[in-house]
Amino acid sequence: MQRTVRTICLGRFLMVVPQDARVRGSYVTAGTRVLTHVGVSSAGFAEDVSGRQAELQAAAHDEGGSMFVERYALTPLHEVLVSWASSASRRIYRYEEFQHFPDQQVLFRFDGNGTATPRARANAREAQARFSSAMRVRSADEIPKQAGFCIERGFIAGAALNREEVEAGIELRGTRGTQLAFTSFVTRNPEPSLMVRAAEIPMGQPDSVGEGSFALRRGQRTAAGLQGTELLLVENDDDELSYEFMWEYSGTPDSLAAPFLKLALSLEPGAVGPGGDFSELKVAMAFWDGLVDSLRLRPGAV
Repeated sequence: MQRTVRTICLGRFLMVVPQDARVRGSYVTAGTRVLTHVGVSSAGFAEDVSGRQAELQAAAHDEGGSMFVERYALTPLHEVLVSWASSASRRIYRYEEFQHFPDQQVLFRFDGNGTATPRARANAREAQARFSSAMRVRSADEIPKQAGFCIERGFIAGAALNREEVEAGIELRGTRGTQLAFTSFVTRNPEPSLMVRAAEIPMGQPDSVGEGSFALRRGQRTAAGLQGTELLLVENDDDELSYEFMWEYSGTPDSLAAPFLKLALSLEPGAVGPGGDFSELKVAMAFWDGLVDSLRLRPGAV
């Protein structure tokens, strides 16, 4: 495993990963999913919006007419398409936003739903305008200092409580059977802790376990200043060993600084041992410990 490292920003949190790790994430802010497209010219931006509008106008609604409702511009570089959320619904709108930054050739696409009433529609437009002014492009390695939420190549300033989520897969270059994942979301009703859910899994060691799943390590562990649960599992399937390392915090209700958090490292059969991604189990566990210890709330994030 590569020794040089870098710090990445995921939502409002930071983590240290190998230098050439590649992050592939899915982000939600204010209940709206946002995707990042790079290498989009001004002409490409215009084509994307007009092309999507044409698709909606060509799609039929079950009660007659098309799926398309309205198009408006918050700014010349931020267009919104309103359509029906489904061909059977007249109660829910779908809002698709296209916000373009031509100098960096980055396009952010937001996708969310809202109630189909005049008041809700006006409120949605006001919220879109606020987020439009809060959005900016971020370089891949930039660690912002102000309050806000990191997404792929972008940053949304602000610390108002909202429904935000991160689901990130972190590709570790040069590995064949290792997968790293990070999850974060603001919760109102925390689920039972991992400690409770995994209480009946028996303890074991790789050189002595029979068929099935066993816990190598299970207990409380602090990461990002939060006391969560750590569970390191080994699974023996016909003498092929795989591993699942997890750390989880159930979340503090309605908190941006202490949302639900989960870090997971999956090691497929053959990933640990001679010729694998890790020469032996203690090396894989040391790598895991470094990941967990590096996870922290970004200074100034909230």
